[in-house]
Amino acid sequence: MDALLFNKHASSKHTVRRVLGSKRLYIYIALLFIVVGLLTIIRLVTQMRTSFGNFHYESDTDFELVTLPKNFAYSRGARCLDGTPPAYYFRAGAVSSQFWIIHLLPGAWCENKQQCYERSLSPLGSSKKADTSITPGGMFSKDCKINPQFCTWNVAVFLYCDGSSFLGNVSSPMIYKSAKIYSRGALNFDALLEYLLLTTRLKQAEQVILTGSSAGGIAALIHADRLRTRLPPSVHSLHVVVDGSMFVDVLDIKGNATLANLFRNIYEFHNIKAVAGLPTLNLKFQGHSTDKTSHSRHNTFLLVSIKGEANCSKSLCRLPTITRR
Repeated sequence: MDALLFNKHASSKHTVRRVLGSKRLYIYIALLFIVVGLLTIIRLVTQMRTSFGNFHYESDTDFELVTLPKNFAYSRGARCLDGTPPAYYFRAGAVSSQFWIIHLLPGAWCENKQQCYERSLSPLGSSKKADTSITPGGMFSKDCKINPQFCTWNVAVFLYCDGSSFLGNVSSPMIYKSAKIYSRGALNFDALLEYLLLTTRLKQAEQVILTGSSAGGIAALIHADRLRTRLPPSVHSLHVVVDGSMFVDVLDIKGNATLANLFRNIYEFHNIKAVAGLPTLNLKFQGHSTDKTSHSRHNTFLLVSIKGEANCSKSLCRLPTITRR
């Protein structure tokens, strides 16, 4: 009997030891998993930091798209052709916050509902269709070997999504194929500038260059004086650079005043005459054969297609640059 009890006791101790041994095994396995998990997490974090660092380094040379908040844009009447809020591309300066370039993109125009509708399906008429980033070169490059004069400047590139050289001013949307088409280019320009002044260091700027290419060049030329009145008092120098915007007003090979008629159509379709603050000039231009001379804001829009002398202020007739101190 004693022997039996002894055997049962020994067997029970052996079982307990096996149970304890298996628990230790589970603990060791659990610890192993924890260590492996920690190593995996550390490796992933390291890779993420490396990837983020590479992305951040690459993105520093890119211009990131900034779309205006809907409430901000819509309360000011600002919209692209398709009704989306206007936007701009931005790259912060590496050193100096007081030096700024504002660039107006090219992209021709639309002179009727069909053309504007077709543009609204592309980045030329919608911020929703625009690329999230761009990498322009030339005077916008951040490479100081390529662009030593302006590589450290802040640069804002206004998305051209209105088809009117930032000059449209039609209060009610137009309907084409059941879609609403907006012409709010002038309001877009003002809203973009106001947003930059509120959210960036543009309010501390000392020198500003307004540039534009093609249709954007016309916009830069016309908006120069309006921009000057909206910049902070700290700005002591405003220059305007107009690139590729000399549309010569001559008859085409068929004897038609194609360019003059194009600008007239744009001027009337987008209601540019209603834009506040545009200067009035005396210009002679080809235009329609029944109207050789005009005296109106229409001529301001046709400044780049002059045929004959222009009696205008020095600030507007100096096409290469405009300097205000």
